[in-house]
Amino acid sequence: MENRKEFVWFPAEESEWVLCQKLSRTPAGGATLRLGKKEFVVSPEEQRLVLPRPGQVAQNYASLEKDGLGAGQVEDALRNQFCSTNPYSNINMVTLCINPFRPLKIFGETYVEKYSALDPNLPPHIFNASASAYKRSMDKKEHQVLLLLGDGCTGKSMAREHVLSFFDQNAGDGSGEFKQMLAILAPFISAQCRCGRQIWQSTRAILEVELGLAADGFTCRTLASVKMLETGRLARSMDAGFKTFDALYLAAKDERAKAWLGTAVEFRLLGEEIEIEEYDEEGSAQKSWIEALASFEIDDAAVVRILCGLILLAELRFNGSPGSLRCEPEGGVEAAAQAFGVNAGSLWDSLVDGSASPQDAALCADAAVAEVYCRLVDLILRHSNEHFPAEAKAITRRIKVLELPSGSDAPGIHRLLTQLLNEARFARMLRTARGSEVSDELRDESEPQAAAARAEALCRSCLGALQSGSPLQNWAQAQEPSDSFALEGEVASISGACGPVEHTLSSLESGAALDTVDLMDFLHILSKSSCKYLRELAETSREAPCLDEAAEASEALLAHLEPQQASTTWLVCCLRPNDAGHPDRVNRNVMLRQTEQLRLADMVHLTDKNSCFLWSLKAFREKYAELVPALADSTPDEEVCRIIVKSAGGGEGTVGAENVFGGEILERLLEHKLQEKMAGAQHLEGTKSEMKQLMEEKLRMETLQREQQQTERLKELESLRGQHEDQQNKQQQLMQQLQEQQLQLQKQHQEQMQEQMEALRKQQELELERLRKQQEEVSAAATAALNPVVPETSPTVLPPEDMVPVTVAAESSVPLRSRSFGKPREAPPASFHYRFRAPGNTEEEGQPRQSYPALHAALAQMAAILRVAKEREQSFQAHAEFHDQTLHDLEAERDGWRQEIRTLTQQVSDLRRSVEEQHPGVSPTDLLGTVAVFWNECHGFVFPLTDGEANWDGWVRATVYMVAMLYIFLGVNIAADKFVSAIEGITSIKRRVLQRSTGRVITVSVWNGTVANLTLLALGSSAPEILLSVVEIMGPCRHAWIALPPIGTLLKESCESHPQDSEGIS
Repeated sequence: MENRKEFVWFPAEESEWVLCQKLSRTPAGGATLRLGKKEFVVSPEEQRLVLPRPGQVAQNYASLEKDGLGAGQVEDALRNQFCSTNPYSNINMVTLCINPFRPLKIFGETYVEKYSALDPNLPPHIFNASASAYKRSMDKKEHQVLLLLGDGCTGKSMAREHVLSFFDQNAGDGSGEFKQMLAILAPFISAQCRCGRQIWQSTRAILEVELGLAADGFTCRTLASVKMLETGRLARSMDAGFKTFDALYLAAKDERAKAWLGTAVEFRLLGEEIEIEEYDEEGSAQKSWIEALASFEIDDAAVVRILCGLILLAELRFNGSPGSLRCEPEGGVEAAAQAFGVNAGSLWDSLVDGSASPQDAALCADAAVAEVYCRLVDLILRHSNEHFPAEAKAITRRIKVLELPSGSDAPGIHRLLTQLLNEARFARMLRTARGSEVSDELRDESEPQAAAARAEALCRSCLGALQSGSPLQNWAQAQEPSDSFALEGEVASISGACGPVEHTLSSLESGAALDTVDLMDFLHILSKSSCKYLRELAETSREAPCLDEAAEASEALLAHLEPQQASTTWLVCCLRPNDAGHPDRVNRNVMLRQTEQLRLADMVHLTDKNSCFLWSLKAFREKYAELVPALADSTPDEEVCRIIVKSAGGGEGTVGAENVFGGEILERLLEHKLQEKMAGAQHLEGTKSEMKQLMEEKLRMETLQREQQQTERLKELESLRGQHEDQQNKQQQLMQQLQEQQLQLQKQHQEQMQEQMEALRKQQELELERLRKQQEEVSAAATAALNPVVPETSPTVLPPEDMVPVTVAAESSVPLRSRSFGKPREAPPASFHYRFRAPGNTEEEGQPRQSYPALHAALAQMAAILRVAKEREQSFQAHAEFHDQTLHDLEAERDGWRQEIRTLTQQVSDLRRSVEEQHPGVSPTDLLGTVAVFWNECHGFVFPLTDGEANWDGWVRATVYMVAMLYIFLGVNIAADKFVSAIEGITSIKRRVLQRSTGRVITVSVWNGTVANLTLLALGSSAPEILLSVVEIMGPCRHAWIALPPIGTLLKESCESHPQDSEGIS
């Protein structure tokens, strides 16, 4: 039942999901969960909060719905992915890693082999980025850069080890020397930090590991370098609370340090945050560090001695007046001089000569500590790089792995450099995420981009003031207060996209002053030290001051973020799930903050290749507000921007939660629409003005005419009034008639005016209809030109086989180090278009999918090459095991031969004594010529051939013997040939070789000369014993052998006893 437990994530606390055990499901659709010893019921309405959600989890966030997408939606997808037990996901070429705060069993050699094949069905992994970078380097012959980004405690150092282990297994010899080298460097460049319950070593420098690859894809040179090391942690002006580098703690913890430090346990350079006794209580870190130094043939005792000397030198405190400076504690100079192996008086003179005050002497001591530490790190790097053998091969491409320091609790000037690096990285990160293949230049007009640009400019300005030596107070007062800069006394605050950072002006100036101290006398004294390493680092000159070197390193790093044709940069963004270091909690606010700082939502929007412009919602609305004048100001910006984008037509552009994304087509459509609207408004305004003028003129003329008529009629009435009073009634009637006529005239004028207005309105409608039709035709033509109608075949891009796009999560399953993929590819035809088939679209469903036999053959060929490489590695291991076993057998056989020689020596001694007893007149020298002969009673097949052999004719006997010898020689040759063939079949190594001419993979046997020679040597040493045994077996005699005097003595006696046979014997 234990194995069937089901665990889910639920927000038992505010904005924080915790791991709970799922006990049961409720009939209404809810569930019963257990957290610790507490059980609670989740209602059906709250079931949507349970993670992971049912269904397929999005692993490549480029497939997320982009309309309305913001940092919140991306964070939700990240959290859901992490809760599904996989801490990795990706956005095309960008790899996202969430620190699980626990070890995972997904990083062994088996996983390296799986992800080396770039199988698109495998879940996201950091090995995807490594494999894709390696394949792109081999196929396109480009330099590759893997850039590790992230805040503190996000697992960047562990990600770096995983990436290097992948390259060590695929492009190296798999010896793991990368890990040993990093174990040496880590204490020198890292400081202990705490994240809740987690304590980790934070890298406080830019660590770069460069792998030089030869044409065959194997590493022929390895170089490690350290840049922007935070040496401000060594200065006495360091603020309280900062921890120094781990190497100093390890040196003080070493037993050999007592010879230099004595029994003291508190030192200024080590700070008060960590006790020496509490640091590395188990001693595993120190043991690993010492073993790593020894494996690279670095004298660990000398390194401990130098670090102890730095601790003692930093302990010195100066007081007194100029010319009579004193030092505390008493005997401190002598202790430091003893550790450095120099004269105490000379050391004191090098520190106080030229010092006008105790502050100057303290500054000189701090500069000496920082300079010696930096030179020691350079010395360790030089020894480590020289330990890797450099093969005599031409480097055709390079792969760099860079880890950036998190921003930052760095003291002094390094805080300014880190902020400059982070703000500049923020401003360039989107261009890097789009890749070097996108030719359109990105135009970012968002608010975070502007804030990052302002902060970067302020940091560069401050750095320039430090390098020029001008007072920072003057520089700070010259800056205008704004949202990006504020000055309060000695503290200057610079705010950017990554948040505000406070800088103490005096701390910045003191950090820059370390580069101005003259240490020639101090280094001259160290060159006479009794310690070899101190003499070596004193004689090595540094190329540039620390401040200039750090600024140059920052610029070199930023160059990797710019899109380049000769290299490709892969971003590996690391995140942490919470600030407590707990493996079973995911905090939404913590994840959301990191998502915004890494601009992951913008990266998802920019995966659309047509998106190269980026506007903030507010700026976009203000720019195109004339297109939607009827909307109220209270309408949300997101809704207004969505209406503006839709009004452009053509389906161009998307509206996210914070920004609007589009391309040149969207901008042209909106500008054209805006111009048309402005032109139409101007034309309508002119028409209205003309109509108003005409109406006013007509009314004026009519008024004048009526006035003239009334005047004439009044004159006539006045002339008639005196003459005919009785005609007044008639006049009144006439007046009424005149008024009626005036009313009729007015009605007629109004009718004429209405007819004219109607005619003008119809003319305006016709003009507007003509303009609308013309605009629709232009829009339709632009849409047809930009989006040609092609048969829809698939929901994914189906490019031709020579233009397969490289992605992180879904690459072709091609093994690495393919030789045939280095050929130049032909350019795609001019009529080439990417083809899409939207999900659910039934058009052209019956059409067959395109196939690429050449690509499939190349993939199969690279898979065969990978299998051959694996079999070669296995055969090498088997050969090594067989070689060890053979050596062991030879040693055993050697011991046996020695025992047999002692036995034979004893037998010869016994035989000599017996011969001397039987032949007392024979000297020991004659005994060396004794031979063994058979008695006539011996019967066998070898000696003699028959019993009557002595009676044969000499030529007959010679012929028989020659035939027998030839027959035996041929038999031995045949047996030896069969034996050697068998030995070759056993000891040879079968290898699979690719024929470039035919493209076929064949299997050949390679002769292992060492093993075969050892086997034949063993046979040859045993041959005499075997032949003697054969003779003894085939010739059974009552007396097998008898020792006789020398042959000359026997012949002489035989001639004397048989004179008749003496002639034949002679």
